Amino acid sequence: DLLVKALQNVTSTEGRGNLYIKQFPPTTASINEFRAYLHELEMRKMKFDIIYADYANLMKPAYKSKGSLYEDVKRITEELRALSFEYKVPVVSVTQLNRAGMSVGFDEVDFNYISESIGIAATADMMFILGVDEDMQTYQNEIHYKIVKNRLGGRVGEIDKFYFDNRSLKLYDSTELDEWIAAADKSNGSRVLQQRKKRKRRHDEDD
Repeated sequence: DLLVKALQNVTSTEGRGNLYIKQFPPTTASINEFRAYLHELEMRKMKFDIIYADYANLMKPAYKSKGSLYEDVKRITEELRALSFEYKVPVVSVTQLNRAGMSVGFDEVDFNYISESIGIAATADMMFILGVDEDMQTYQNEIHYKIVKNRLGGRVGEIDKFYFDNRSLKLYDSTELDEWIAAADKSNGSRVLQQRKKRKRRHDEDD
């Protein structure tokens, strides 16, 4: 498994932290199960820098489901947000775009294209969309992001990119391009330029 091999490489990285992964069957775990697991780690003197919930739509609310997708998902995200305040660390989750969101340009997409429940966008403090914008792609190992919500204000609509190392699993922002390229000597990660697709000229299309 590629992920397991990559994680094994990460364990030898100097100055690395610790990553704990807990798997729950889909739609069976609520915030209560999360809290119980985190308490178990606390008892073992573990401290947290960030919590990831992958992903909110596959959780269940702590209360009995009301049968409303909007209310249930919104409640789940509210419970995750409360967990963030409880442990004083960021809580990050993911969801996906709806079908319409898959067909619009990266510069057009926003939180209105989120699938299943707009309640996620209503609750989140910050939200950004990940994808690939072919018009701004230079290397194959790029992830582009667009900020679509920021409760603190500012930078909404901003589009930028991350560079990722497929061996060390490290991410570099757009100000760290030189560091990302130099790190390939240590990780042997790929740094391949993205080939530009030739666009047909108008008269070629008409022929």
